[in-house]
Amino acid sequence: MPPDQYARAAVDAALHVQVEIERVELPPGTSGEAVVMGRVARVFRGPPEMLSSRISFEVSCLREDDDSPPGGTLWKRVEDLEQAKVMETYLDRDGQGRFHVPRWQSFIIDEVTDTPLFLVTEEEARRLEDAFGPPRTRARRLLYAMNTVLLVHGPVFLLGLGGLAAIIYFVWTLVEWQRTP
Repeated sequence: MPPDQYARAAVDAALHVQVEIERVELPPGTSGEAVVMGRVARVFRGPPEMLSSRISFEVSCLREDDDSPPGGTLWKRVEDLEQAKVMETYLDRDGQGRFHVPRWQSFIIDEVTDTPLFLVTEEEARRLEDAFGPPRTRARRLLYAMNTVLLVHGPVFLLGLGGLAAIIYFVWTLVEWQRTP
């Protein structure tokens, strides 16, 4: 996943807090979602009355020997989560009022700090969008769309051409076989 999407998720999140971890419930088996429970120790974005509130949220994690599945997930190691004392995280709330971490924007830190250690600004998000986001000009948008179509449909098209070539060769071979005495 392009870096601009992670940055945009952080900038658009309703909350940016540091949480003193009280407990972590790990997923059974290998990779999955750990539930982090703790107390809000710092509020960098969001209502100040959240300070000292007890909250919980899920963090994607995997064990040391697990292979990380493909995709844009930013995994935490179970071993690191087990030892974690503090997390800095961006949070949103779903329709039921539960907290969730947008685009895996949570970070294990050593201690509560007075200023954020993982601050993403609007300017940084825009800079990344300009560098990694879709092109803005008409010609570049067309090239971007063509590249996307070729990347997605190109292999299928080539397989189709290969299959067509195989059929033509098979038919030609049959015709030539019929002609030979």
